[in-house]
Amino acid sequence: MTPIDIAFSEMEANESNDNARLRFYERLIDCELFMLLEAESDGQSIKPDLFEVENEQVALVFDKEDRLSLITGSPGGSYIPAAILRVVSGVIDFDLSIGDATMLPRVHKDWPYSGIDYEKTLSSDILYNLNRIGHKTEPNKTMGSTQSIHIVNGVN
Repeated sequence: MTPIDIAFSEMEANESNDNARLRFYERLIDCELFMLLEAESDGQSIKPDLFEVENEQVALVFDKEDRLSLITGSPGGSYIPAAILRVVSGVIDFDLSIGDATMLPRVHKDWPYSGIDYEKTLSSDILYNLNRIGHKTEPNKTMGSTQSIHIVNGVN
């Protein structure tokens, strides 16, 4: 289990424990990485500044000393943002290795369509809960194929 998994489990085990909840959020914000955005967040959403490199969209992520920390990209049309976000979130939010973050199942919602596409490796619990609250889910093939470099302590 990663440090954020442990903190989350402790918080879930005792919902009235403010210290456990604060430890979880402290661990969440310990990841001081920054992704280039097209514009400032409107408070509801963000839009990464993606660069075209050999027919792939690539996002750049920097650490708090402005050193390049993560480069990730994917072909795949409308699936590109979900593929990139899943890798970035896995590394930043959940302290996963680049390999583990790359293997996380992806979920994709394309507006204005009503359905949610998901990779077949998505947890059955998540799928059950999405359907339970009224989402129309549709299994899909692999959604994007990310290629990434994660630079840790100056080494990739």
